Amino acid sequence: MFEKIKKHFLKILSVVVASSVMLTSTSAPTQAFSLNELSDFGKGIINRTKKIYDDNTDVCNSAIVIALVAALLITIGFNIETTTNVDKEIKKYKDRAPDIFEIEDEVVRETDPEVLLRTLIQLNKLFDKYKSFTKELIKTKKYNNYNNKFTIRLVNHSNENALASACVNLDGIDLSRKYYKKNNYNLINQKPDNCWSPCDEDKYIEHVISHEFGHVMEFLYISKQTNRPWEWYSNPAYTYYLINNESESIKNQIINNANRRNKKQNICEDLGTYANKDACEFFAEAFATLETSTDSKYKYIRNAVKDVISDWCFKVII
Repeated sequence: MFEKIKKHFLKILSVVVASSVMLTSTSAPTQAFSLNELSDFGKGIINRTKKIYDDNTDVCNSAIVIALVAALLITIGFNIETTTNVDKEIKKYKDRAPDIFEIEDEVVRETDPEVLLRTLIQLNKLFDKYKSFTKELIKTKKYNNYNNKFTIRLVNHSNENALASACVNLDGIDLSRKYYKKNNYNLINQKPDNCWSPCDEDKYIEHVISHEFGHVMEFLYISKQTNRPWEWYSNPAYTYYLINNESESIKNQIINNANRRNKKQNICEDLGTYANKDACEFFAEAFATLETSTDSKYKYIRNAVKDVISDWCFKVII
């Protein structure tokens, strides 16, 4: 009797382990499993059990039920444990950010935890790296009676292709619900396409937030350089038009620096199509490459951007 129980136990255990490993390895550990994943998971257990037992026996049916329950308990426990760890990491990086920084509750509640964590890590890295810029942003926001916070929000973008956007009034960065909300779009496994500026394949999420951070840096810099207080951002569309005109000179500086460093490559081509939309996007894409690409082929772009930023009133901490 004991040998029979032992034999069935080992068979069911092999099914549970094989199925649980397959499920947890095909999904990011911090990501909730989709209905399709759980459905495939259940089918996998049933098919594996049927291979061990005859399809129509009571033993087979009992074994399937036991295996399903056991495997689901293991998988749910795994997901709860890893999600809890990520929640702790998210809180840590929220607390490390400057005191003007805040994240709306909806972002924490609705965004995939791994996406949010990687976004926060990159933002903290940029705040730390560009210390003078961060201090200037804090000072500017503290004198802002309308909104003294720099906020991360989820929004419905009018441009359905936009993943995120930086607010020209320096209020923060808006993330698209279409792309950032859980189960809407798999940002984890996305790779940069040809319209993007160069970045490492595993830095897709970091590239997006670095691009928007680059916008904020340039918006604030131009505001200071033109002696316009932050209040001039009363009309976002017109303000962007004015900023873009000022941004042309920054774009030309980067191009000149790039040509001086590397006469064989064309920076306008290497930065991709989106960078050539306008001067502001050119700077944001070039800045994102500085922060997310390690390819030696594009070292000349990174250095060209560094040359310009280090001439600004914000000293770069390299």
